[in-house]
Amino acid sequence: MSIKLSDDLAMLVQQRASGALEISGDPGATVFLSRGSLVYAESPAVPDLRTRLISSRRLSPGQWNQVAEDGAVQAGTGALLVGRGVVTSGELWDLLRSVTLDALIALAMPPSAGPTAAATRFRPWRSPEAGSLLRLDLASAWADATHKADLLARREILADAHPRLCALRHPWAVVASQQWALAWLIDGFTTVRALAWQNGLALYDTMEWVGDLVRAGVCTMNPAGCPPAPLSPAVTGTVDARPGAPRESGPRPRGPRGRD
Repeated sequence: MSIKLSDDLAMLVQQRASGALEISGDPGATVFLSRGSLVYAESPAVPDLRTRLISSRRLSPGQWNQVAEDGAVQAGTGALLVGRGVVTSGELWDLLRSVTLDALIALAMPPSAGPTAAATRFRPWRSPEAGSLLRLDLASAWADATHKADLLARREILADAHPRLCALRHPWAVVASQQWALAWLIDGFTTVRALAWQNGLALYDTMEWVGDLVRAGVCTMNPAGCPPAPLSPAVTGTVDARPGAPRESGPRPRGPRGRD
């Protein structure tokens, strides 16, 4: 985030402003505030609420369109999602926070083409379609986003690289449940970015989990722009899917898999 953009947001928070700060550039984003609190953020670089719900198969595109249409004239999309039992209020809060932090991390990540100037435009009283269930301290949220962006930059896990499963260096590896679930989606051809968009995941969580799998020796990375290598032999070994203490679990996925 540029110094000017940081100053713009700090001034809006100090003024307890309500509205949307539209940020142009690469990748661009819209940050929504209510009386100085962060209530939502979205960016074309990361899966939005619609994509997260549809790609995770919580809703069909038609169901989303109906919710969005009704939400525009009623209490907002978020309230309808809860009212119709698609998500609980707690699940919606977590989802909105995840999308918001994903968008802030997109702003914090160094652009691949080098620094670019970001133009901003504030639209007073504009609110997110999902409503204002979320209330976050912008300074704290931005600190979390920049910290995660720094970690990802040091790991050099690129969104357009191709992760692929590999033979384990040891007879077992310890990974958390999220990484274990992601391992089943890795086929050697799908990029990290596509894994997030196609499965309703936060982009930068997906990048972090792939990095964890690489560190655990479960997968390797084909650089962005490089075609995937030929399919490897079946992978054998045991992966612990529970964070914390190692335990024996089911068999590993048997090498990269093709999609239907």
